[in-house]
Amino acid sequence: MLHIRAIKTKGKSRSVQVFYYKNSKRIILKHISLGSTDEEIVSLQEMARAFIADYTKQSYLFEDTAPGEKAVLISQCDYIGFYHTFLYDILRSVQHKIGYMLLADILLKV
Repeated sequence: MLHIRAIKTKGKSRSVQVFYYKNSKRIILKHISLGSTDEEIVSLQEMARAFIADYTKQSYLFEDTAPGEKAVLISQCDYIGFYHTFLYDILRSVQHKIGYMLLADILLKV
């Protein structure tokens, strides 16, 4: 997953970079540019978002534009169902833990 950051440099300017994490280390994929005003930083962040969209072919969740031709519509998808096994496993493990705690309380009282 790519991220955008704006960091301060030695002067009064800020650097806008696109990066990702690999093995708990920050890897800089692209240095966009330097900016000194807030307006420049906002425009550079927009350039970084455009770079990420072109690089990953990934659309944003809260995008203001209409979906492109490559977007998949919900009407084109088939519903195949979902399963509750995760919730069942959690509830079953909690039930066993509660049973063990009750058994331990009973044995301690005796």
